[in-house]
Amino acid sequence: MSGDRAGEALLKRAKSLEYLSMRDRQEVPRAIDAYRAYLASPATAPDSNRARLAIFRLSATTLPAGSHAAAELMARNPSFPMRDVVRLTMGKLYEQADSLGAAGEAYGEAGRTASDKAVAEEAAYRSLGLLLRLNAADSALVEGTRFLAAYPASAHAAEILSRLGDLAMTEKKPLPAAGFYQKLTGEFGYTTLALLAQEKLGEALAAAGNTDAALAAYAEIYERQTEDPMGDGEPSVSILLALGKLHREAGNAAEAKRFLTAVLARDQTGPIAGEAYTTLGLIYRAEGLREAATSYFRHAETAAPGAGVTRDIADLLFENGDYRDAIKEYTQLSGTAPGDTERQYFDSRIILAMIRNGEGPNAEKAIAAFDRKYGDAQDDVALFELEKGLIQFRREEYAGAMKALQHVADKFEDSPSGPTAMYWIGKTLEATEKPLEAIDHLEKLLASHPQAPVIMRVHLALGNLYYGSEKWDQAIKHYRIVIDDPHPDQELVPSAMSNLIETYEVAAAYDGALTLTRRYLELYPNAEDALDKKIKIGMLYDHLGYYDQAALHLQSLLDEAGSDLEGEIRYYIAEANYHKGDYQQAILDFLKVPYLVTKKGKIDWTANSLYMSGQSYEKMGRYDQALTMYQQIVDRAGIDETFKSAARKEIDRVRTVLKKKPG
Repeated sequence: MSGDRAGEALLKRAKSLEYLSMRDRQEVPRAIDAYRAYLASPATAPDSNRARLAIFRLSATTLPAGSHAAAELMARNPSFPMRDVVRLTMGKLYEQADSLGAAGEAYGEAGRTASDKAVAEEAAYRSLGLLLRLNAADSALVEGTRFLAAYPASAHAAEILSRLGDLAMTEKKPLPAAGFYQKLTGEFGYTTLALLAQEKLGEALAAAGNTDAALAAYAEIYERQTEDPMGDGEPSVSILLALGKLHREAGNAAEAKRFLTAVLARDQTGPIAGEAYTTLGLIYRAEGLREAATSYFRHAETAAPGAGVTRDIADLLFENGDYRDAIKEYTQLSGTAPGDTERQYFDSRIILAMIRNGEGPNAEKAIAAFDRKYGDAQDDVALFELEKGLIQFRREEYAGAMKALQHVADKFEDSPSGPTAMYWIGKTLEATEKPLEAIDHLEKLLASHPQAPVIMRVHLALGNLYYGSEKWDQAIKHYRIVIDDPHPDQELVPSAMSNLIETYEVAAAYDGALTLTRRYLELYPNAEDALDKKIKIGMLYDHLGYYDQAALHLQSLLDEAGSDLEGEIRYYIAEANYHKGDYQQAILDFLKVPYLVTKKGKIDWTANSLYMSGQSYEKMGRYDQALTMYQQIVDRAGIDETFKSAARKEIDRVRTVLKKKPG
């Protein structure tokens, strides 16, 4: 047999033994010997490195054996080209031995040096797994997102989307969690993980406050379970509960009751039944049926004793401003609290509720008793004093508010209430028209307490103050800090984004305004001002000189807008055509506006449209028609005198122009 044929035969024999060793580990030594025999043969060049790699893999059954095999391989072959595979294998062995730091280094090196995309993908996947094992949530979310961008068709993609969604929910980040679950259910709907993620998607959307989308997600599951030919036609009680709670949040009380009653028809005890009873109690309470609400709350406690239902209700009453009922609930809870920590919490909430309910004398007595009972609870005392100041602030009693807040800031600076009091001092300075002092105060707060929980509110307040002072760069800086916070406060982000859009616009940074407006609509498609933001996009197209795109975009909003906004949108369409130079079309659109305006607002669209019609006629050299438009402003009832005066000046100017024109 020739040398080449002999070498090929030796290689095939080695591979066969390797495959056999996968079923019978006793064949491993024979497979290694066979590869070594192949390497010793004269014709090994084409597959020699793969043979050496096979010997390493067969030998690397444990971490010590793998380390020895890797050292031997590299010593004999210093320029071995498949080091990335060796490092990847060693990473797995380190991980099996719970040496996670070494495993991470091995995976990292394998990924950096990989010449094969599959090796790089495997190394990235393994590195991500380590981050998840180590509970490095932020890093895992970042690296997981990068992995999905780099390897969208990976066999691991569905698993990673599922794990990242679960991780984001654990970290109380429902918005990104919903994104992961949506991608999983949308692109990998054929997988078991996608089926499991459908309910998680509804949960994430609900937690993110996107009630409409959450309802749609749960309704789809409800329909599928109801129509499943392999099932019993009964949706799970968890789906019924979710639909009931979401319909309540959406204000659909009748639908909420229908689903919640369906839950209780099947389960009367346990946590799900407890939540159903509680939600029904909230619905009936909102309808003013207090006796029915109380009955449901009591049923909730019976159905799920010890589940914290009563505390949840008390907290909800407090948060909704029903302080008298909250005091009753907290008083009962304080009397049955199992320990001092819980009792202190309930007693402190009673005092806060008294303060907010205007029960000053009772609150002062309760504070004195609280101080005697919990002498070292200075954080709570500081919070009581802060609340007193805020009560005065809300009443616009700014002198008293400033005195109370300054007391908290001075005496309790190191408590959680200290920075909050300093923030409200800044707001008080702003409310009393001292913007420069407010800016100076809040900037000092940023420097002295950069990690305080209230700090993002400070940035937002500074953004607003700098905006009012027309210091656009400073305003933009502070708004961006709120928006770019890695753990954003979803209560603040929409306001910061809206204000930043306005700042970009007044600073003529139209590209930035357009990009941010689109992002706002992606994040908050159901926001109350979503339509205003869509109109804003049309205006920004106009500012950027994309006149046709502006007109088309605004035209597409007419059906959505309704009669109240149709006149305004038509005006912007006309303005885009005017800026484009299509004055005839602009006139046609401007002259529609007076017939579309349904009510008088801050902007007089009728006067503006007549004025711009006159301007358009002038651009076309049709001065008589321009004069007619300006005269309509003068003659039309209901138009402010300021507009009429400006129109008279335009009439005089045009007549002067006509006199100067040659006969």
